Order: sequence, then structure tokens, then C-alpha cells
Amino acid sequence: MDDADRAARVRLLLPTRIKIQPWTQPVSFNGQRDADGLEVLLAAYDCLGEETKAVGTLHFELYTRRPASADRFEKRLAFWPVELDSKEALARYWDRSVRFYRFPLRLEQGALPPGRYILTAQLQTLSPERLTDEYEFTYEAGTAVPASTKRQ
Repeated sequence: MDDADRAARVRLLLPTRIKIQPWTQPVSFNGQRDADGLEVLLAAYDCLGEETKAVGTLHFELYTRRPASADRFEKRLAFWPVELDSKEALARYWDRSVRFYRFPLRLEQGALPPGRYILTAQLQTLSPERLTDEYEFTYEAGTAVPASTKRQ
């Protein structure tokens, strides 16, 4: 088997798509009613469309949503790099019950102001392609749910 055949076979195991799940939401890590972070559920899918695990570097970015504009991205509020590069990292973020990754992302600036937001995710795996997804949501003050107690 030559290198091209090996690479083609490895690509069969790698994710070909990521999707931020609709259960992603603003949460309270400090137990208050105002959000001070996000709990992001992210799925990775293989070439057959099945949920799979991923290895690589994830970048999450949170932006305010610009109203009534073709350029939806306004101000970047947060950037979170996450390395999925070890058995421990996979175990920390993988939620076996739903077969998605669960990322607790805290905001450095404190509480999330009410508004409309865009969360982006970008995954760089072993392949040259970067996988991306976006998720838009609205947050109203005082509506945060408690953060999951899983793996925090």
C-alpha cells in the first residue's frame, strides 16, 4: 500500500462535517440567573454521516450579531481554543449519552449582555480542510440555565 492509499483510508475515519447542536445555550457557571458562559454541544460526522470523534484543534468565537446588515458579524466577544489531542481531552469533552462533544466555555468579561449572537466553530483535523459551522442565538438577561455538572 502506498502513501496515497494510506491517506485515502485515514480520510475515511476523519470527520467531514461538524455541527453546533441546537441545545447549545448560554449558561451560568456561578449559579446565578445571568449567563457567564456557553455550553456548546458539537457533533462531528464521518463520510457516512455518522457521529464520530474528532482529533485536532477547535476554535470557538462568539460575535455580536449586527442587525439588518449583509455583514452579520459585529464585535468579537470571545475566543476559545480547545485542543482535542489526547485521550484525556477526548474523555473530558465527549458526552457518551448524546454522542456529542460538550464544551463548557466561560466568558472572561463576566455576564453575557442581552442580545443576538453568532457562535462559530472551526475544526482543524489531520486533513488539510478546515471544518466550520455557525450557530445564531438570542439571549435575554436572567434566562441562563445552570451549567451541566458533567466534566467541568
